[in-house]
Amino acid sequence: MKPASFFSTSLLLLIPLTAKAEDTATLETVSVSATTDSQPAHSYQTRASSVAGYAQSTLDTPQAVQSVTPQTIADKQVKSLGEAVSAISGIVESNTLAGIQDSFTRRGFGERNDGSILRDGVRSYLMSNFDATTESVEVLKGPASLLYGIQEPGGVINVISKKPENSPKTTLSAQSSSFGGGSATLDTTGPVGDSNFAYRLIADKQDTDYWRNYGSTKRSMIAPSLSWSDERNKLLLSYQYSDFSTPWDRGTVFYNGKPLNVARETRLGDTLDVAQGHTQAATASFSRLLGNQWSLDSRLAWNEISYSNYETRATAYNARTGVLTRRLDGNVVNNSTLAFSTKLQGDIAIFGQNHKPIIGLDITQSRELRSDTFRGSASTATQLNVNKPVYGVLSPANTTLSASQSDNRSTIDTQSLLLMDNWELSPQWRTTYGLRYQHYRQEDGVGRPYVVSDRSDGYTALPQFGLIYKLNPHWSLYGSYSESFVPNAASDGQSFEPERGVSHEAGLKLEQNGISATAAVFHIEKTNVVATDTDGIDKAMGKVRSQGVELDVSGEITRKLSLTLAWAYTDAVVTSDPVYAGKQLYNVPKHSGSINLAYDLGNDMFGNHWRIGGGTRYVGQRQGDAANSFQLPSYYVTDAFVAWQTRLRGQKLEIQANLKNVFDKTYYASGTGTTTTSSSGSVSTVRLGDPRELLVKASLTF
Repeated sequence: MKPASFFSTSLLLLIPLTAKAEDTATLETVSVSATTDSQPAHSYQTRASSVAGYAQSTLDTPQAVQSVTPQTIADKQVKSLGEAVSAISGIVESNTLAGIQDSFTRRGFGERNDGSILRDGVRSYLMSNFDATTESVEVLKGPASLLYGIQEPGGVINVISKKPENSPKTTLSAQSSSFGGGSATLDTTGPVGDSNFAYRLIADKQDTDYWRNYGSTKRSMIAPSLSWSDERNKLLLSYQYSDFSTPWDRGTVFYNGKPLNVARETRLGDTLDVAQGHTQAATASFSRLLGNQWSLDSRLAWNEISYSNYETRATAYNARTGVLTRRLDGNVVNNSTLAFSTKLQGDIAIFGQNHKPIIGLDITQSRELRSDTFRGSASTATQLNVNKPVYGVLSPANTTLSASQSDNRSTIDTQSLLLMDNWELSPQWRTTYGLRYQHYRQEDGVGRPYVVSDRSDGYTALPQFGLIYKLNPHWSLYGSYSESFVPNAASDGQSFEPERGVSHEAGLKLEQNGISATAAVFHIEKTNVVATDTDGIDKAMGKVRSQGVELDVSGEITRKLSLTLAWAYTDAVVTSDPVYAGKQLYNVPKHSGSINLAYDLGNDMFGNHWRIGGGTRYVGQRQGDAANSFQLPSYYVTDAFVAWQTRLRGQKLEIQANLKNVFDKTYYASGTGTTTTSSSGSVSTVRLGDPRELLVKASLTF
């Protein structure tokens, strides 16, 4: 691996060689609890959220809502969205498309590119939604179609971006990885002169070696934003551009349900297996106060990803010779979303009772296009001996353009009307209810020449109802009923009714003395799942069910000790299907959880501030494919960190070291869900989790 010389030098330049008197001024202390409804700056606690439609306390939300706070992200030196949400119950990695795309099951449901990842409330097609612009992450459990339209019934994950601030601040940071290489980041914000404008500019450059035996990740990102506000109006304009080159790695191979006996660093693909492309996102949002009781919020947002890739795909294995049969495939992809939303929100009293009504209009256009599709064939030229691998033997000549599979398009246009109200019946009772009336139009097609395989459209009404009873100012009971829907793609000229999800949920919430906690039980059923009957005909006949229990705790146990605790029991099973009835949903463990602790040591004798911590996450045994033909074993992964804060010429300097996967466990993060069977046995690809890694980061803020 190449040395991290540039980043190591950057770190050394930021560290003072000797401590001076003026550099040992009293440092910032860590907030330990909150006395208002605002989120404490240095807290692990989930107190307020807007992901459920209103900016309000989680105690007043009749669904499970959790947040990954800025302090949690900073302490863990989070590198991906998957690492961020590992602190929240019921969320587990699913098929990540060779490790390059965010993909999670939530309460047993979900897959990559299912629209459940939001950026500031807008459906995102970006592959990696966690980057240097991320401030925090919010999660809403259960059906979210009332708020966000087409959604799986497990919930949504909302990534909150950093916004311009009126106080000037600039942070320069450099990060070095034990894998080799690292990253450098600029984050600067402040007012524009004496006007009502404020700016923010975030730029990030990453160049790191891949931890397996070849490959590297290169990313460049720039994200400017500008805000303007006066007493009644707010305007925000933001743009983000990123280009990337990253390994396309399906992981290792399970043969007849067991991993191949090769070193975990050994890749089973080829040097061509790379994804290269760019992403863009732009947002314009405007809000205006209309008197003292009403406000109008509008937003226009667009994001897109364009990339190309090659993939060496395993198709068969000979256990006697160690030869893996492969074929070379490739794709050129462009996906995008354009969304406009506007909502009128009130805070009014009717007959002495408080109401917070919302009237909203949403219009979205989602486009998925795989333009060029390359497909190869298995031959001796593409084989690999896993015991003595030789790389660089494949070329684009090993694959050809498939006219019949190219220009694969799926478009969905939606328009919907949202009516919603949060009604305070009494000091103890509150209800949230609403209805989304949605129209959708879907077109699917493929081939050169292009042939439309199906056009469908329809209307659907999506109700939701929730009830909250406050036992006292710190405890509340809640229950909710909600529905979801997802249009089914056409198959062989047939169109199907949309998948429908119905959820019942009940729970208990606590918010007191710096601690927030939610205990929830849920039961979700999804119908109209397309399945193939015994005559080989696709029908919307399948049913699946997920039920379970979840617990999330976050906040400050003492003035110095912070905690996040998550545990979930999820039983997700196919209840109706001619082939898979009774099978567990793949990539869904029955048991999963995590615990993270951070201790604020305070200042040492020189005035430097210290903070330490760590955590462990657990994922139980899961099915590796839809047929339940093999299992992915359970695993624990432990992380630790130490952070040091001092002053360099009066400016704040932070040095932090994180050791990820402390015990260097080999674990299997997720499966693709499919198994290829031949006369020699069955072959499945499974993504490997990262081994032990040391991250060192230095940040100078002025």
